[in-house]
Amino acid sequence: MSILTAPQWLFRRSNDLRQVVDVGLAYVPNIDKALTQLAEMARDEDWGPSNTILYNYLDYTVHRLIVEDKIVETVDGHGNSVAAFNTGLLTDDVQPIYGFLNPNPSTLPQSQPWCFGRWALSSDFVMSSFSDPPGRARFWHESPAELMFNVEWGEPEVRLEHIIDHNVGRFPRLLQNLPHLRKHALKDAIDDAVRQVEADPHLAAPAYYPKREAVSLLLPLRLIHADVVDLALVIGPFGERRYAAWTVYKLDWAYKAARLIKAPSVDWMGPTVVSGDSESEPSGAPEEGTS
Repeated sequence: MSILTAPQWLFRRSNDLRQVVDVGLAYVPNIDKALTQLAEMARDEDWGPSNTILYNYLDYTVHRLIVEDKIVETVDGHGNSVAAFNTGLLTDDVQPIYGFLNPNPSTLPQSQPWCFGRWALSSDFVMSSFSDPPGRARFWHESPAELMFNVEWGEPEVRLEHIIDHNVGRFPRLLQNLPHLRKHALKDAIDDAVRQVEADPHLAAPAYYPKREAVSLLLPLRLIHADVVDLALVIGPFGERRYAAWTVYKLDWAYKAARLIKAPSVDWMGPTVVSGDSESEPSGAPEEGTS
């Protein structure tokens, strides 16, 4: 059985007690089929086993679109309410792909307001009712410059002890039972990463954290071998014109968090790292002071 069982929904959230706090946007009768169809329409990309990365991308993209009020509702030529959103994905010939929604006929409690209809291009007849195509999600607050490492902010403040003591299982096995060596390997790797990103700011991959509507940056950490990236250091704004680093991600987590904004173009983070099966992985950047 697929790990993504039907039926499913878009943007349904639960709190720490597993109580539903948002019923979601749209009922999807068969999420596996919908994801497969979207992957086939979009530019070729490795979306992981059973399209799990695509599911994560779509779920949090919809979250951001809701925050930005970019789910567009209108009335079609027959007087029926319809809605659509921009997936942020493109076809091979650079056409945006939209999600088209119909009203959900269900009257059950906590039913989603919409029902997924199909993926559509702007030339699709179902999109003719929209005077303007739905806009893409925007992940920065003030400027796209937030997605780039600012060399003028200097070296980040690093919560070294917190990273070492609270993220042991994320480190290579060689270092997990050697705290002293782990500390020095991490410190040296951070120093190297900062020097590298200062020389080439594009090496820092932007990532999105929905819980705080925040953008963080991911830096490559080479802990054991100079040519092997083991973890990603997560840094974010800290006060005025400063960065802070308070946790590290495994590379599959890092890729998923970065893919919410765009397909990472840095050579240290690629589709080959997404095949790992990580438990309780975070989505996007961590909240300050948490692991």
